[in-house]
Amino acid sequence: MRSLNLNFTPFPELKTNRLHLRAISVDDAEWLLDMRSDPAMMQYIDRPLMREKSEALELISKIETTNQKGDGLLWAITEIGSSRMIGTVSYHNIDRTNLMGEIGYLLHTDFQKKGIMQEAVIGAISYGFSNIGFHRIEANINTGNDSSRKLLLRNGFKKEALFRENFYYNDKFLDSEIYGLLEHEWPKN
Repeated sequence: MRSLNLNFTPFPELKTNRLHLRAISVDDAEWLLDMRSDPAMMQYIDRPLMREKSEALELISKIETTNQKGDGLLWAITEIGSSRMIGTVSYHNIDRTNLMGEIGYLLHTDFQKKGIMQEAVIGAISYGFSNIGFHRIEANINTGNDSSRKLLLRNGFKKEALFRENFYYNDKFLDSEIYGLLEHEWPKN
């Protein structure tokens, strides 16, 4: 059986028509804080809002360690010609035995509804299947996140499950929708 290529050294930078997907760095701390402290942007990301730059720096350090160990991969999304991080796209919950990874993403509200995340996700999915060697990519979304659902369906993901009240956050149980995309279903291979 094949294995996953989880060596992300050097960091795998990706370019699309409009975007540069690159490693996150301490220079991105203010942009990360801006996104992760905004209740509108974090509406469907069940994590506490950031309050201080030190929290962003701590998360960046964790991301860098995760990337180096091959336990996950997170790209900072920038527009070509700009250093400003406008979002992220990542793989986490990597299952080496079953050749799977979970995709996640976040985009600054100023850049939504412009096809930017569509472009970034296509790059990440292509890299996941072609370079990492995933057989399956999963997504776990909040049931109220219509934009994320549409993005996944547009890229060939299939809804596979509704887990009722499977996640406890902020003093309540939340539902999750699970989507999956298999390598042979990805039309851009």
